[in-house]
Amino acid sequence: MSNNNDDRASRRDFLAAEVAGSVATIGGKNSTGETVRMVQAGPGELLPHYVYGNLVSAKSTSCVLDAPLDGKLIRETISYDEETEIFSLYGPDLSKVPVDSQIAMGTPVSLRNPDGSRHATWINVNPIYSHGDVLDVGQESLTVQQAHGGAVRKLTITSTSRLRGPEPGQENIALSDLSPGHHVFFTGLATTAELTTAEINVVLLHKMG
Repeated sequence: MSNNNDDRASRRDFLAAEVAGSVATIGGKNSTGETVRMVQAGPGELLPHYVYGNLVSAKSTSCVLDAPLDGKLIRETISYDEETEIFSLYGPDLSKVPVDSQIAMGTPVSLRNPDGSRHATWINVNPIYSHGDVLDVGQESLTVQQAHGGAVRKLTITSTSRLRGPEPGQENIALSDLSPGHHVFFTGLATTAELTTAEINVVLLHKMG
């Protein structure tokens, strides 16, 4: 099952929207200046383009999630393949991911399987979407105080991390361009399923002005 550029763009839009807290926006702009293309679900339904839940089990081509909805857990089986964009500290095979890990997936309606089940075009394992103020800058990491709750978190910058500047099109800024006091939005992967305490490997970090 093939991906396309719109699927990838939707993933980037969703990550930015999660950080900005505007997932419910349809066709608008979030605070990072990117277009958000999300579809709201009806009452008692999961979002058609997105699933977030706890990992129940996984094979090399599919997984089962328990997704929370209205105080209940909805069990969903979702396929993925070699073209699925996967961000995971455990590699591209979800069978290597510990049970109860937190999983986020993009599942476009246009890519449903013949039996009607979902197919994922992108997957994040133990994702963190947040923002806060930089307290300290190291050689390969940042210390950030999150805006909500004030937790102090270590953000590790890896070879695959993307750092953006405050101006449109300002890609691949250096870690040295950040300093204490700067406000940043970030998407990352927690090193464990304890999302509120784990260290974070940065996928995308956006420096604000």
